[in-house]
Amino acid sequence: AEETNEESDDTIIVEDKKNSRDQIGSVSLISVEDAALMQADLGELLSQQPSINIRRFGGMGAYSSISVRGASSEQTTIMINGIPLNPEGSSSVNLSDLPLGAFSTIELYRSHVPLHLQSSSIGGVVNLLPNTDPQQRLSLGGGSFESLTGDIFASTSVKEHNLQIFARHFQTEGDFEFFSTKNTPFNTDDDSYKTRQNNAS
Repeated sequence: AEETNEESDDTIIVEDKKNSRDQIGSVSLISVEDAALMQADLGELLSQQPSINIRRFGGMGAYSSISVRGASSEQTTIMINGIPLNPEGSSSVNLSDLPLGAFSTIELYRSHVPLHLQSSSIGGVVNLLPNTDPQQRLSLGGGSFESLTGDIFASTSVKEHNLQIFARHFQTEGDFEFFSTKNTPFNTDDDSYKTRQNNAS
């Protein structure tokens, strides 16, 4: 009798299809398309997320910063496509300077940050992913108290690179009426409505 030794060619291949977002503690992917159409700003959109607090130093268009889980704005890194705007807590980023129309998705990391972003921020990372579709966009808006907004965005491809240009303008008189007690809450005789002064921006 002849013995035949046959080697099996069966190979078991194990593939890990998880990306870096699947290997971290807490991440939210936020689409900005609908928010941009509603003339919302970055601070308004992020304030709808859990554990996020937006600090505003005035009305619409004024300086605003983010706090994630109680961390300071310097401890939260703001990135555009992985490039930090305030590396290693060097400063705080004004969210009002970043128009939503220039971005397609926001990655919000509250704790552990994926290795490819190379950040050790205590407050996590907000990574803004640009809108890379070739397009030109102009949006204008207006509101109460002589408020005007304008956004210009253009995106094009140059060989293997993507070029983007965006600009934003906002102005308002901010002369709204408010009720004043003149710091005498127990004396109603001096209560009156006043118009806010020196609130233009």
